[in-house]
Amino acid sequence: MLGLTEREAAEFITFWAPRIQATDAASSPSPPSSTRRSPPTASPPAASPSPPRSSSASTW
Repeated sequence: MLGLTEREAAEFITFWAPRIQATDAASSPSPPSSTRRSPPTASPPAASPSPPRSSSASTW
């Protein structure tokens, strides 16, 4: 018991019931895979060019 009057309980339910139902509907299981769209595939990042090497740099 929440300690609410009948009127307060009715107002509480009237206010919160649609919001709770909307939240439940939003978090319901996904549709079958035949109707579900695949997420877009990401292309790999473009390779950045390497900086030019100085001719005076020593190589190991």
